[in-house]
Amino acid sequence: MSFSVRAVAGVALAVLVETSAFAAPAPAPNNDPGIVLPIWEHFVAAQSAHAACGLSDKAGDAVFAAAYNDISRRALIALRRLDRGAPDAKIVRQMGDSAGRIGGKVGAEVKANGCASPRIKALLDFYALHAKQAATHV
Repeated sequence: MSFSVRAVAGVALAVLVETSAFAAPAPAPNNDPGIVLPIWEHFVAAQSAHAACGLSDKAGDAVFAAAYNDISRRALIALRRLDRGAPDAKIVRQMGDSAGRIGGKVGAEVKANGCASPRIKALLDFYALHAKQAATHV
């Protein structure tokens, strides 16, 4: 399970690297690593839970993906600020590794306790909330 999350995250992040150079960065508080990175991790965990539980809703998935891409772009910008001079490929690799670790933990929770686990239920609720809203800024 975690390999698929890593692959999806890697492709999405590679696209973000290519497009983020052209996108105007959000105001500084929205790219603060202490704020953005935990939110990005929560989005990764929610997406992992959604996938591990075999849920699908094309319209909602598209809305969630837009929000996920926005927070991933912000996380990339935040990590650039933390590790100035690091090549984007290194940052993307680190993000992919983190997404893989998070996905692995979520997958282990689903395997051990099922999708009705309180932790997984909370992640699925987070996913559902963001799948129903238009992508908004953090």
